[in-house]
Formats: sequence, C-alpha cells, structure tokens
Amino acid sequence: MLFLPLPTVLAYAGIALVFVLAPGMATAVVLRNTAEGGRRAGLLTALGIAVGNTAWAAAAGLGLGLLLRQSPDSLNALRIAGAACLAWLGFRSVRRAFEVRSRQSAGPAAAAHRRPPRATVMFGEGAVTNLLNPSLPVFYAATVPQFIAADAPFAPAFALLAGLHVAMALCCHSAYALAFHRVATSLESRGLVWTLHAVTGAALLALAASAARASHWNP
Repeated sequence: MLFLPLPTVLAYAGIALVFVLAPGMATAVVLRNTAEGGRRAGLLTALGIAVGNTAWAAAAGLGLGLLLRQSPDSLNALRIAGAACLAWLGFRSVRRAFEVRSRQSAGPAAAAHRRPPRATVMFGEGAVTNLLNPSLPVFYAATVPQFIAADAPFAPAFALLAGLHVAMALCCHSAYALAFHRVATSLESRGLVWTLHAVTGAALLALAASAARASHWNP
C-alpha cells in the first residue's frame, strides 16, 4: 500500500532524484574514500551515508528538522561543523597524494606498501559527513511534507517518501563507488592514482570553503 497516489510518488521521486544527483558533500566523500580504499571502502561509505540519511529522516519525522529549519543559528553551526569535517578529509587526501607520489619515486616496493583503511572508519566517515549536512534536515522538513495530502496518514506516507530518498541515494552512491573504482584501478596501473587523491582532496577543500562562506549568524 502506497498511502499516496502513484502520480504523487512519481513526482516526488523526480524531485528526490535531482537532489540525490546534485554533487555535494556525500558524493565527494564517496569518491574520496573509493580512491583511498577501493570499491569496498566506497560501498561502506555509501552505506554510512544511508544511515545518516535515515537518522535525519527519523529526526525530521519527530519534528527536529522543522526546529532546525526555523533556527538559522543551528543550521549555521551544522554547516560550519560540516565544513570543518570536509576540510579535514580534504587535507588528508592531499597529504595522501604526496605520500603516494613519494612512495612511487622511492620504487615499486615502497609504492606497493599500503595499509588498507579500516571498514569502520570508511563507514563512519560517510555517516558523520551526512549527519553534518544541513541540506538534509531542510529537505526532509520542507520538501517531503509538501507531497503528503492533509487526509493521508502522515507517518506512513512520510516514511514511504523518506525511505524512497534513502534507497535512491544508496543506489546512486554505490554506483558512484563502483564506477570510480574502475577509474582508480586504471590510473593505479599507470602510476597515476596519486592524482585521484589530489583531485578529490582539492574538491573537498573547495566544498569546505563554499560551506564556510555560506554560513552566517544573522536570522
């Protein structure tokens, strides 16, 4: 049972797809961790992001999303924390690029020496990044309810729409991880994998700077 008319669900799915496909914090972290730890790391990051989405959906269903939306200072604090997280990940990726490049210069044996990232770290980075993404509580609090009619059962309808977004985002980010892993494998065979770390690090630092500039403390 959909709890909502099928055309409404399809219209919402179109809006959610645009939101999912728009490049942002989650996409950048998936690509960064795929470059860092391969396909498994990217998929674990995508799963962590899905958990973050689920947590924000549940919070919005309980009213927290609306409270944050009505509190600019809270959203700005979240945005600044997210910017700091992105900056830290970006810095680590740039440092990783220099490390990989140095090992390659030292010879094949040094370049091959690499400790795989821990699964819990990759999962945690995905979850934390999404929990610090201010666009999610706004989306769940402002966009999702617009597709729920007044006579529809709110809780089941909200869970349906929010769950649809979570599932779409998980599929999209997993696809990004699988595709980017192939790119990383190709570049690694040519000794150019360090460029991925450099590019993803620069992208994360740019996103961090953009988020920091967007912050303000005036209602």
